[in-house]
Amino acid sequence: MANYKAVFIGTGMIGAGLGANALLHDFDVTLYDVVSEEQIRKNLKNIFDILVEAGMTTQAIADEKQKTVKISTDLKEALKGGADIVQEAVPEREDLKRSIFRTVQEILGDKTIIVSTTSHYFPSILQKDALYPGNILVAHPYNPSYILPLIEICGPECPKDVIDKVVEVYTAMGKAPIVCRKEVDGFIVNNISWKALFTAMDIVEQGVCSVEDVDRAIMFGPGMRMAILGQIMCISLGIDGGIAKGPEKYGLPHKPIYDIAGKGVEEEIANRDPELGNTVESLNKWRDKALVEILKIQKML
Repeated sequence: MANYKAVFIGTGMIGAGLGANALLHDFDVTLYDVVSEEQIRKNLKNIFDILVEAGMTTQAIADEKQKTVKISTDLKEALKGGADIVQEAVPEREDLKRSIFRTVQEILGDKTIIVSTTSHYFPSILQKDALYPGNILVAHPYNPSYILPLIEICGPECPKDVIDKVVEVYTAMGKAPIVCRKEVDGFIVNNISWKALFTAMDIVEQGVCSVEDVDRAIMFGPGMRMAILGQIMCISLGIDGGIAKGPEKYGLPHKPIYDIAGKGVEEEIANRDPELGNTVESLNKWRDKALVEILKIQKML
């Protein structure tokens, strides 16, 4: 495994959380913040304490990894050793982010990729007036970032090799990177999440059910399946012949997206680890076993 060098700028829950993930995957990690070194170490320890309690690592490993981290309260000093990737996780202020990016690129040149955890700004905004705009993109995690593997990568104007490198680095960090090909509000996940939220609240407002019941509807129905399979795959498995046959089953007009989705599901299944199911039959069996494990955690079995 490549020994990546990563500098994390900002050590709140997101920055320290991703830093801990990187440390656990043997990255060479530097943490920088404007707060005291003592506070930075405290922030990192808080994350490791959570990970140990959750069973994601042991206390011995957590203690050892915290000894290897480099801490700095001087940005130029933090960057002195270079980096494969610089992860920015500072407050949502455009001027602050762009100022940091300018400093990083003045020191490290065009060899280092800068990623922002922002959920607010598009890459094109952050790239404005940058020395090397093609090396700046968004890599948006999902809360809690130190546990959930999702990272949304967005940089439509970035060269393919930059996108590929970011995917490679986050994969090595134990994350599950996905690529958002266009600048859209909410990127991919919040687009989906917000629509589910607004629909749920609308149902409550109409008096259809209580808040508790709409949450239980998701928790013990589609939410369980989506946690295991995603949404398109989940629906496809419930249709004989896959989602491409959806219009036929449900009496809907056929649209090209059904064929696109059908082909995508076939590719998704074929690319899966055989132990997790890489045929419709084996995937159904794996899904059912995973559902039972979730029910055990929810104390339903």
